[in-house]
Amino acid sequence: MSTQENKSELEIIKDTIFLWIRHWYFFVISMAICMAFAFIYLKTKVPVMKVAAQVAIRQDESISGSSSISRNQSLLSAFGVGRGSQNIEDETIKMNSQGYMKKIVRKFSLNFDYTQTEYMGFIKNSLYNQSPVVLSVDEAISDTILPVIFKINLKKEKANITMKQGRKTLGKYEVSTFPSVLNTPMGSFSISKSEFYDLYKKPMNITVFCANYDFMAQIYRASVEVDYEKKTSDLIQLSMDTENPPVAKKILNEMIATYNDEWERDKGLVTDKTSEYINERLQMVRDDLINADKSIQVFKDQNNLTDIEANVKYYFALSGEILPQLMEAETHLKMTDLITDFVTDEKNKYSLFPLVPNLSVPMAEIITKYNEVLITRNEMSKAPLQSALIRPLNSQVEAQREALLTSIDNVKSGLKIVISDLKKKESEIKNKIGKIPEIENIYIKLRREQEIQQTFYIILLEMQVQTEVKGVSLLPKLKVIDEPYTINRPIEPNLMKVAIITLFFGGIVLPFSAIYGFPLIGTYIRKRKEK
Repeated sequence: MSTQENKSELEIIKDTIFLWIRHWYFFVISMAICMAFAFIYLKTKVPVMKVAAQVAIRQDESISGSSSISRNQSLLSAFGVGRGSQNIEDETIKMNSQGYMKKIVRKFSLNFDYTQTEYMGFIKNSLYNQSPVVLSVDEAISDTILPVIFKINLKKEKANITMKQGRKTLGKYEVSTFPSVLNTPMGSFSISKSEFYDLYKKPMNITVFCANYDFMAQIYRASVEVDYEKKTSDLIQLSMDTENPPVAKKILNEMIATYNDEWERDKGLVTDKTSEYINERLQMVRDDLINADKSIQVFKDQNNLTDIEANVKYYFALSGEILPQLMEAETHLKMTDLITDFVTDEKNKYSLFPLVPNLSVPMAEIITKYNEVLITRNEMSKAPLQSALIRPLNSQVEAQREALLTSIDNVKSGLKIVISDLKKKESEIKNKIGKIPEIENIYIKLRREQEIQQTFYIILLEMQVQTEVKGVSLLPKLKVIDEPYTINRPIEPNLMKVAIITLFFGGIVLPFSAIYGFPLIGTYIRKRKEK
């Protein structure tokens, strides 16, 4: 059973191959037709070329190396003048933005596309900047008109014009004089001769595609590619696929010029605004600085000041000399009170008073004698027969105690006088020193205000210089590495692509469609007839 099935499959394959061989002429005819179409396509197709250019973004290095100016770089950056980071991806998007392309379309009147058609439209030649006739429209409606096509049949001294929108005919016009005005449903268009009018043979057919600036800008943007190799690089590649390389070169050059112009304009605007602000602030700071200088001079004149720091040093030195004397006198006064309390206390009637190292010499001598009498008396009080000897010693001790207390009173009186004098001098010095901080505080505030205004004034002067220098553009932002050039090999028509398509349709699709399609069609027709 398996062998029979294999045989049947083989027979099927053989029958299929024999069927193809019997209809070999389908392959020949289809290949001939496809090759003819391919030949016509290659001959009539306007080559699509790639126009490329390469630019580099210059880093803004107009200011460098100045330490004083570098300190203010962050301030200028706040105004948009300082050097900042630039994202190459953002820059490429900006270069191919709708706004930039719209300006180019408007400048070169690319909202009108002129094409010469021949041989029923199979051959098309771009007439950009070389058209024998020129269409124009009022600027008021040029940015709002919908896409339309003008088909112009140009003869020697007249022209038949058909205006279409898609398949809809909007109007037909006959022009016998140039220039003429076409009153259309979309507004008034004017047609006039160009300097190339006499260079063309008449009659000729011209197709003019017209649209608003935004519409045409989107079309041109789609054919332009702006790219970069890596984000850390400053190189940008621009390319455009076009049937008209001169127009593409003009567009790419204008893209570079527009970018540089916009950069210069933005930079100039920021520089002007920054300079205006700095100049206003400079005038204000200059006035404040003059007022600060005047205030200091007036203050010095009113307070008879020459050198506040020298006066302060003198008074503090004088106060420093009096303070130790006053402290010593007050210490001695307290010591006399201590001695008096010790001597007059009944508990210490016959107790020795300890000598203190900082006692004055007279006081020390009196206390020494007092202690000697006490020592003698205390020793005698220990003897067996003390009653007869102790009485005169007690009297002597009492006399010495009275002398000690009298001397202490005299010393206390002298110390009080000394302390009073020293306090009086200290009070006078404090009064003088007390006035100095108030004067000094006012003077310091005035000086601080003056120094702040001086520092700010210097900073503003440096910023003014930096802004003026950065506002001078010696070189454009984009450095052209490769000017727009046309790559030799066309993108279309692609011979390999045409050959593959021809082989696919001529060798597979069409012949097999004919081999298997014609019998089906015949069967269908017979069935229809039998009914």
